[in-house]
Amino acid sequence: MTNFFLIACIFLVSISLYSAEPSSNIPDRREFSLSQQYKPCDDFHKYVCDDVEKSFKLRDDRSRHAFAFNDSAERILEKKKYFFKNIKNEKNLTKRSMQLKNIYSSCMNEKSGQIEEVRLLKKEIATLQKIKTAEQFIDLQIQHLFSGELSIFWTDAGSNQDNPKIADLSMGSNIMNLPDFSYYNNAELMAEYKTLIIDFFKKAEPTLSEIQRLERVNRFLAFEKEFVDIYPHSEILRQRWSEKRQQSQDDFAKKYSNLSFSKIFNKVLKSTVVFNAIPESFDFLNKKVTADNLQTLKDLYLYKFSTAILDDSDQDFFNKQWAFKNKYLGASKTRPDRGERCTRLAMDLFAKELDQILMPRLFPNFPEEKFTTVTSKIKDSILQGINDNTWLSSESKQKALLKIQKMKLYLVKPKNDLEWYFLPVQKFSENNKIENLTINSKNVFNRKILEIKNGKNLSAWYMGPLTVNAYYDASINSFVMPMGILQYPFFNAEGDIIENLGAVGAVVGHEIGHGIDDEGSKFDENGKLNQWMTMRDLKEFSVRGEKLITYFNKAGHNGKLTIGENIGDLVGLTFAYSAAFPNNVGSIEDKKKLFISYARLWCNVALPKAEEQQLKTNPHALGWARINEQVKHQKGFAEAFKCNDSDKMSLPDSERVKIW
Repeated sequence: MTNFFLIACIFLVSISLYSAEPSSNIPDRREFSLSQQYKPCDDFHKYVCDDVEKSFKLRDDRSRHAFAFNDSAERILEKKKYFFKNIKNEKNLTKRSMQLKNIYSSCMNEKSGQIEEVRLLKKEIATLQKIKTAEQFIDLQIQHLFSGELSIFWTDAGSNQDNPKIADLSMGSNIMNLPDFSYYNNAELMAEYKTLIIDFFKKAEPTLSEIQRLERVNRFLAFEKEFVDIYPHSEILRQRWSEKRQQSQDDFAKKYSNLSFSKIFNKVLKSTVVFNAIPESFDFLNKKVTADNLQTLKDLYLYKFSTAILDDSDQDFFNKQWAFKNKYLGASKTRPDRGERCTRLAMDLFAKELDQILMPRLFPNFPEEKFTTVTSKIKDSILQGINDNTWLSSESKQKALLKIQKMKLYLVKPKNDLEWYFLPVQKFSENNKIENLTINSKNVFNRKILEIKNGKNLSAWYMGPLTVNAYYDASINSFVMPMGILQYPFFNAEGDIIENLGAVGAVVGHEIGHGIDDEGSKFDENGKLNQWMTMRDLKEFSVRGEKLITYFNKAGHNGKLTIGENIGDLVGLTFAYSAAFPNNVGSIEDKKKLFISYARLWCNVALPKAEEQQLKTNPHALGWARINEQVKHQKGFAEAFKCNDSDKMSLPDSERVKIW
């Protein structure tokens, strides 16, 4: 399982894209004019971002727009939409490419979607009515894992914590329908959520009396709330992947004897270990899967199943759901048009397959060498910084250096079949979207089982090369940065080294820095769970991290939830500066340029409720905090903009946090 992800940002520069019909209001190159109203030492976010944020109108079918990220992503999306709109004109499509064509065409078939949704809902209701025991219900959920249908359980092939070449069987369950526990404490929200559930069961089981329906919905909500109360909060969950939570199959099956997991174990080797990151879920279900709760379990499953598929066949109910999500959860006012939705579906299922086709068309002459130069400078800067560190013991310092030196960097695009790691080719329907989703889910499940039997592919990319994103995987000590993110202002092919170090360099440093953040530092250079800091060093590291937690708590964030990403930002910006200005030597104008290039990455606009959900659930801080709460810890920033210790964007040296 890939544990640590960064959502970073950019857009398109002089690297040409093949022509397409324009349907986006994104300019060819967005200008970030500096504010005349705000001073950099008072509010650096406002100084860099205020003009561009005020001038931008968020589309009704978008809930947020981070300029550096979404300008790039929207451009690539437009090209992909154009590709699918004209896919019938594509010549010589391979069997792999035909998968994309059929996924898209089946999604675009609204009439077929209506018929299939109605048929499938009737089938699911009939299946549930035949289930008379809790054991039969669990058997159905496990069978759905095998067949690619929706289940209350999930499985994955995660790297073994002692030997990453081996895959564990990761398992979990989550029956929450809302994204965070705090939403269940909002009385107004819960009243509307209850109405949604009642409306659903009016349609799904119209023969129920009003009293019967209300009784079942009340039990539904009480059961879900009871689960929510035991489910770990977001800041706890992020730590679980770096904890020893492995069990033998026998111990796991014995502990959860009511959940019939032996049927899953029959699919894997007897020696395969089970990774149980969230035992609270299985503890709860093992206790609650009883005859008394059977109807409630069936209702919870049916609602979750149906809300995942009901779209074309019940627009009224779908629109009510969407309005609820917009009002409380930060969804956009309207949803994108069908062509975009179907393009995104194909992107979600076959990102690498699609990108392999479009990559040479969109980026025929990518300046890979210039980017790798920036990457090398950042890596050297981090190594130098660790060498110069004054608080690490010699033993821990050598381990940190070894980890950075051995980190595998996968840059720009996959280079071979192992890195591409395509799913096995399947035959998909031209008309039936739901059938196709089931085929794909079964295909994914079967490959996970093969990984568990045969071992992990440690070279695989888990995102397409046109993805506007990047990630670090602690379990194999590797960093992936695709070409999709390497666009202006994130990466400027025509810009100088200072500008690129402040932008892409800071994010490269961020990702490499995940290898030595609060979670990454628990894994060694080979990806083995092996805390390599001495206890004394670990204590000092924690003290420094706690200071950063305190600063972000004061800034209205959950400092514990965001600590890993905040350390990443701090490391990235610190070593971008060091790479650009060794021994602090450089012009004031260049230093200003570096910090402005960094800040541009996080200018954004978002719906208030979207920001609220991010604060509750996302390990990344809001954009303004990624700017302001980071630059104040940079002495070079204060020097470049002549900030005093009393200014909002500056701190005395004694109060600045320096992790490495």
